[in-house]
Amino acid sequence: MDRNRGTSYRLDPPLNGTAVVGADTGPGGLLDARNEVVPFHGRIRELAALARWRDGRERMAALLLHGVAGVGKTRLVNKFVVESRAAGWTVLLARYGEVAADLRPATTATRLLVVVDDADRWPWADLRDLLREPRQRTSAESRVLLASRLTGWWWSSTRQRGADLGHVMTDLPLLDRPEEHAEQYALAGARFAATLGVERPPAALGHADSTFDVHLAALAHVLGAVPGSGRSDLVRHLMSRGGVPVGSPRLTEDFLAVTLLDHRIEAEVSATGLATLVQAARRWPHLRKRAEALFTADPELARSVSASTLLALVEMSSIPVLRAIAPHVFEEPRLTGDVLPAVLTRRLVEHAVAVGADRLEHAELYGMLAARAALACLRDEALVASHREVALYRELAAADQAEHRSALAEALGDLGLRYVAVHEPAEALIAAQESVALCEEVVAEDPDSTPQLAAAFEQLAQRCAALGLREDAVEAVGKATVLYQQLAEGGPGLFRLDFAKAGYQLAVRLFDVGRTSEAAQVADRAVAAWRLVAEADPRFEPDFARALAQMGTVLRSNDLRVEAVEVVEESIAVLRRLVAVNPRGFESDLAVALVSCGSLLLEAGRRDDAVRLAEEAVAVRRRIARSGLPGDRASLAGALCHLVATSGRFEDRLAAAEEAVHLLRDVDGHRVDLVVAWATLAGVLLYDRRDYEAHRAVDEVLLLVRRLPRQVLAADGPRITGAVVVLSDELTAVRHHGKVVELAEQVVVLWRELGDPAAHLFASHRLVGALSRARRGEEARGVAHAAVVLWHLYRAPDDLRTDMGYAEALSAYAGLCAETGVDLERALDAAHQAVVVARRADGSPGGLTRALGAVDLVLDAASASATGGADRELSDRPSTFRA
Repeated sequence: MDRNRGTSYRLDPPLNGTAVVGADTGPGGLLDARNEVVPFHGRIRELAALARWRDGRERMAALLLHGVAGVGKTRLVNKFVVESRAAGWTVLLARYGEVAADLRPATTATRLLVVVDDADRWPWADLRDLLREPRQRTSAESRVLLASRLTGWWWSSTRQRGADLGHVMTDLPLLDRPEEHAEQYALAGARFAATLGVERPPAALGHADSTFDVHLAALAHVLGAVPGSGRSDLVRHLMSRGGVPVGSPRLTEDFLAVTLLDHRIEAEVSATGLATLVQAARRWPHLRKRAEALFTADPELARSVSASTLLALVEMSSIPVLRAIAPHVFEEPRLTGDVLPAVLTRRLVEHAVAVGADRLEHAELYGMLAARAALACLRDEALVASHREVALYRELAAADQAEHRSALAEALGDLGLRYVAVHEPAEALIAAQESVALCEEVVAEDPDSTPQLAAAFEQLAQRCAALGLREDAVEAVGKATVLYQQLAEGGPGLFRLDFAKAGYQLAVRLFDVGRTSEAAQVADRAVAAWRLVAEADPRFEPDFARALAQMGTVLRSNDLRVEAVEVVEESIAVLRRLVAVNPRGFESDLAVALVSCGSLLLEAGRRDDAVRLAEEAVAVRRRIARSGLPGDRASLAGALCHLVATSGRFEDRLAAAEEAVHLLRDVDGHRVDLVVAWATLAGVLLYDRRDYEAHRAVDEVLLLVRRLPRQVLAADGPRITGAVVVLSDELTAVRHHGKVVELAEQVVVLWRELGDPAAHLFASHRLVGALSRARRGEEARGVAHAAVVLWHLYRAPDDLRTDMGYAEALSAYAGLCAETGVDLERALDAAHQAVVVARRADGSPGGLTRALGAVDLVLDAASASATGGADRELSDRPSTFRA
């Protein structure tokens, strides 16, 4: 396998039964756990734990089964696979180092279990693809079982990354049971003797470290080994009977270990040979010395072996070996983001602490450890290292402020980033504030440190924005922009780019606080600064084009459509120049800009120009989609849906919508795009009054949304909701209220499960309206009452006093009570409260008018009531809320 191509793998079902073995089978085949020459027995608790994990309520879960080599992981996994298949699970086995295959046979599986052998040997990029696959399916449940010898930081990194992909990550240690060795030895000896057609000798078991060692001893004794022989002699005896072991990686390692007891024999230095050597060295001390000698003599070997081989080497080797290979590890691009550089740095830090290196070296090493741990998604570990770095720099700064205060400020800025990664924004803000304060002290004494202060203000602005401190964010980024502007005037080549970036951020923050006029002026200056950067150095033209596109989005979201069109049109002009030179690199960006500008032109009433750009975007996407890649096909479908929204010709809209659906029907991993495509097609069919076909398209939307995994819904919930809302409005326009209710109910379920309060309230409000229009008043009133309860659950009482959304919910509930003639006294209280809140909110007049209208509706319902009592008494109550 070519290591530069990454790990390839094959997904196959595990063995359906035991292999055919007999007297001519070599030791490797007899000891291969997959052949089950020795039947599986024991491990009842572990099997039960695996079954509980598999049958849990999580939609996606991954579990690490870990233990030392030979402890019985493969045997347990095979037994678990058999039981899982019997329980109705589709099982696929991913074997390290084999040829990749398509996962589509399992696309329709409702319960999928993927078993990953030797998971610690897989590069993260390939393991990530395996973890992503179940997420991209429509399967109801998926499980990924990882079998590994390693845990430690490798597992911590994998666990945190897997959680980011939506998996619930757990682990199960598999420990050896010495008390069962005698029973295992007797059973294995009997089975080997029966398989080979010989008598079982009366030998006794000596010391054994694992289940595999027990089986190895039993087989060696059956084959005539001298009782009481040590492990080396037992392995040597099997070597004399079987030659090269086939089928058992563990036996291969043991054969190599015994072979290399002869110092005249040199170890193989191929990637495979070194991998076997290092894996075996964990259990054979003389092999560790061999491995250390090889890598010390030729550190370049580090570039020829896999990251997993180096990780095993780093965990067990002495400091001279680590120092020899460190430059090759840290400079190797393929290892960027891998856990290996972080583990190597940790070992070096531990050694520096142990030998009492000076405090400055400690601080620098902890800083590197924090950075490398963060790259490997070791967030908690990076935070710990960053804390230690800051503590050391505090001690250094206390002794010599002039020398170390600047480094302390930088370390605090990095600490803020680590807090952001672990979702502690308040702590990140504290670190950023202290960093700024220190930088101001430094600049007061040394103006040459102004760039560090400007960067610290930028970070402070981001931390303030994350906590909703918008005015503070404006102040901080404003100071950064002024500083960068001053620096750019003195050194445009060095700081003009920083000024342009800070100007963009300042414009965004000003828009956030409603200072639209000032924000527009800052945005114009930021664009001008970017233009100067690109003119001075064409290498920044791609960044300029993207900055223009981003600025266009910001301007559009703040109703500055004319300015947005100008900015995006300039972005298109730049991108067309770039596409002429490098089509592959910039066509995708051009297509995005064309769609964005087309939407703006359509809003401005320039339909012909918008259609022209939409058609160009489709043409660009069509060229890109020739690659056949699923993502490129999905992007073409998106451009076609945009053409549907833009074009005024029904035939073009229908053809584009149908093509979009066709493109995405068989593409895994783009279910949300298919939801949008079906919703778009349904809208086109409704326009042509092809109601039956439109309803079938709506049913496809509902089915797809119900089957989407939770993490996909979490990532694309707003996009799904937007498509459903547009479709609902189109259905409402033609009075297809039943389908509107179905869609609204699904959106409520979506946001209730995701636990987003604002979206849940919005969805509930939409459902109330849908039920009302469908003349399902009782159901509408029930949902409206539930919506009012949700407001009280999701908002603090003081917040409700001035929230117009709460007033609208009260008005809706009161009006539906009046319509159904139920709970009129409670309804009047709700309507009165709606009026009070609407007046306090000082919002749109429409909200207050609807609240006053709800009061009238309730009073009128009470007056029209056929019975007396409470309702008639209610109708006589004066209202101080009437206009």
